[in-house]
Amino acid sequence: MIRKATLEDATTLWELANQHELRVDPSFEAYPLSEIEEQITGYSEPGHPFLLDKNGVVACVFIHPDTPRGRIEIDLFTIGSKDQTSALFGFALDWVKEFYPEFEVRSACNKLDTELLAIFENSGLGFTRDYYKLQLNQLSVDYPTLPPGVDIFALDLESHG
Repeated sequence: MIRKATLEDATTLWELANQHELRVDPSFEAYPLSEIEEQITGYSEPGHPFLLDKNGVVACVFIHPDTPRGRIEIDLFTIGSKDQTSALFGFALDWVKEFYPEFEVRSACNKLDTELLAIFENSGLGFTRDYYKLQLNQLSVDYPTLPPGVDIFALDLESHG
């Protein structure tokens, strides 16, 4: 049964999403629960989350419209069979065609997830590019030593108008 997901499902979907990603890539950095809650509620617009329950939740899909850009992003996580995953993704595509027929459809997955990539490609989506995770490590709080005769201080703009 496919049904709309709610915040009450967040913990179950969080576990499912992390199981999905860790199955594909054991070095995956797990999602925090807050990210799944945001997937459910949406980002700048309300989200459209659905789950597939076959004697337990086996897959979920998060549909995110971006109206100003005319795009839909679909995120799918699964521990179910290929047929179950294909059925849920087909449901998502049909849902988008009904409610956002003019929008460009996009999705993403780990390039190691060849099964999900094949489902996307069989649905008409095409590979565009690899994504890389870029991270800025915190800069040191130590400041460099100033040259002799150079001082830095806060200026009181009201008294030095």
